[in-house]
Amino acid sequence: MQCFNRWLQLLEDEAKKEEKEGFRVLEHIIEDHIVPTRSNCQATHFPCGNSTTCIPRELHCNGQEDCENGADEQGCQDLSKGIISVGGVVKFDFTSSTMREEGEDDEYQPPLCTPSLGLPKGCVCHIGRDGKQYVNCANVEVNSRFNGSYPLVQRLVVQDSYLGVITPDTLAGFTNLKILFLNNSISGITPDAFEKQERLRQLYISNNEYLGNIQLGVFSGLNELNVLKITGNRLESFDLSHLTYMSKLGVLFLVNNQLRTLSSSAPLHTLRNLDLKDNLLEDVDQTMLARLVNLEILYLRNNRIKKLHPDVFQHNPRLIELDLSGNEITYLAPEIFRKLRGLATLNLANNPLTTLDVNIFVHSRNLTSLNLSNLELENIDVAHFHRLRSLKFIYFKKFQYCSYAPYVRICYPKTDGVSSTEHLLEWPILRLSVWIVAISTCAANSVVFTWRVISKKEDRVLSLFIKNLSIADFLMGVYLLIVGILDVAFRDEYNRHARQWMTSWRCTAVGLLAMISCEVSVLILSLITIERYRCIKTNVRVVTVTAARWCVVGVWCTGFLLALYPVFHWPQPSFYSSNGLCFPLHIDDPFTLGWQYSALVFLGINLAAMLLISMLYAWMFVIIRNDRQHARPVTLKRREDSVLAFRFFLIVLTDCLCWIPIIVIKLAALCNVKISPDVYAWVVVFVLPINSALNPVIYTLAAPTELRRRIERFLSHCIYCPTALRRLLPHSDKLTTPRSSLATGTDVPSMPTEYTLCNETAKL
Repeated sequence: MQCFNRWLQLLEDEAKKEEKEGFRVLEHIIEDHIVPTRSNCQATHFPCGNSTTCIPRELHCNGQEDCENGADEQGCQDLSKGIISVGGVVKFDFTSSTMREEGEDDEYQPPLCTPSLGLPKGCVCHIGRDGKQYVNCANVEVNSRFNGSYPLVQRLVVQDSYLGVITPDTLAGFTNLKILFLNNSISGITPDAFEKQERLRQLYISNNEYLGNIQLGVFSGLNELNVLKITGNRLESFDLSHLTYMSKLGVLFLVNNQLRTLSSSAPLHTLRNLDLKDNLLEDVDQTMLARLVNLEILYLRNNRIKKLHPDVFQHNPRLIELDLSGNEITYLAPEIFRKLRGLATLNLANNPLTTLDVNIFVHSRNLTSLNLSNLELENIDVAHFHRLRSLKFIYFKKFQYCSYAPYVRICYPKTDGVSSTEHLLEWPILRLSVWIVAISTCAANSVVFTWRVISKKEDRVLSLFIKNLSIADFLMGVYLLIVGILDVAFRDEYNRHARQWMTSWRCTAVGLLAMISCEVSVLILSLITIERYRCIKTNVRVVTVTAARWCVVGVWCTGFLLALYPVFHWPQPSFYSSNGLCFPLHIDDPFTLGWQYSALVFLGINLAAMLLISMLYAWMFVIIRNDRQHARPVTLKRREDSVLAFRFFLIVLTDCLCWIPIIVIKLAALCNVKISPDVYAWVVVFVLPINSALNPVIYTLAAPTELRRRIERFLSHCIYCPTALRRLLPHSDKLTTPRSSLATGTDVPSMPTEYTLCNETAKL
């Protein structure tokens, strides 16, 4: 806790004025969530129920009981009340043509009734455990009728049949029905069809494609009806006055119809669950729900609602679950939920909402689940959620949004492939890899730079290029070291610091460091390749030391400009704050802020550089090979070509290993191909820095330079098998022509020829 307070104080002292407001809000959150707790647990821990035992936050809901009483795995599933909890709704299995109540054993096979019932062909009668008779009919022949008397039958299921229009005579023999299911079997219902079904409690009318209208009075007489489900039909309008005399109706399903209007003139005081999803409703005004004063669950998902009146829910104070997802809502009034003080579950997902008023949830103190999936919120802020003390589940489009609700127990998505709510680097293998790659990159580039500084025998132009290349690659190692250090600092409580970290100048500085390293490295590699090619092509001095210095200055200036431009163009939010690694590759969210600039850099500049390097090395190999045919013995040509081709292959391969996967993945992301979140982590932590780690080896240690020769001599003295050593590290400088020496990195010419001048000034 003390470490956390010091971190907050450090950020508050150095942040800008506008950031301080955010920190003050965060302090309120801490005060709201930590201070009132009765346990003595630290801020990073949770109590095991009413006990005094505390466990780390990340152990909650991890699939294992870490508390002795199992309290850490309780309440981990976001289960809404739903339709099943109200009215004892029956679950129907179409595949087996059996009907069971919730909780009934699925393997139970009830015995058949006696054949004296006289049911139509296609109907089967079962006897339940309670001794009552249940009739299931499927594919009943046309014009078949229930002509007998069935006083013991309490459930009747008719599916995939043709009963035509339901009249009082159709069901006259069933005098004690409690559950009636009509699936894909009727074309209409007369107003008095159910007048004799006084005991009916649940009525299901589903998937009847010819049922487009329900006349007034159809449901008269159903005084005991508790559940009415009319789904998958062709209804375009429905008047709740149909249900005026249903004094016990608690559940109403009007799902998957074609409803455009819903009239409400009946005082349905017992209705608790209303499901209107998958219709064509465009407007919900303040009168539609005005008389449903005891409504607890309301589903309006997947309609065409564009606006909601600010007072639409003012007469529904008992509402505890509200689903408005999948509509066309672009604006919600700040006071729209002010009367819903008992609201526990709210779903606003998949709407074109781009802003939410900061006080929209101020009265929703009992909210436990909030779904904002697929909402691109431009004004999202910590203040939106800091008063939601009971919030346990929250769903966002982006993992980065979880940082705005740092004290919500479970946030989805739980990771972006790189970070999680607990760790900056989610996977242990990533934490190990970042240190290995960082240390190896820094060490290798330090050795190369030091050698180039102290060596007096190396070519000055070549050394200048290699020294600057090693500096640029060294910066990538520093960037990875910073990431590793931050991962340790944020361990187990990353989400608490994520928002302050990503919006701070430190994150921008780290992103600048990585961006400068990438671009300067690519540009210097291109510069080396061009200089090498011109020297091989023209056999004359191409670049003087002065010209080389100016070229290097131009490369660094270009790298700084490429990295700094988005900082000034997108100051808030920062171009580099799209993720915890502060690197703007934009693979996890390809169309986030500044995606055009990211595409220009990585698909424009870097892709062009890789193509240029590959083509020039291929052409250099052709030139050298053709020239060697007239200058070397035939017996050595194959060996020389193999060594030269292998070195060229290594140079091109390391560049391609770094950039080709990145370019391909980014192109795929821009084409809306779903990229696994894990890919982004490996690209930034391992694939991207691979060039920085291997460049020194390829351009200095693996080439026949003076450093290489000294290392060979040192190892030859230390190892008692010099022949085997020479076999592993062939002295290819004795087998190469001056042109190949220039192309592969030789700093000292192997033999004086007409290319000596070029060899001395452009060796690489």
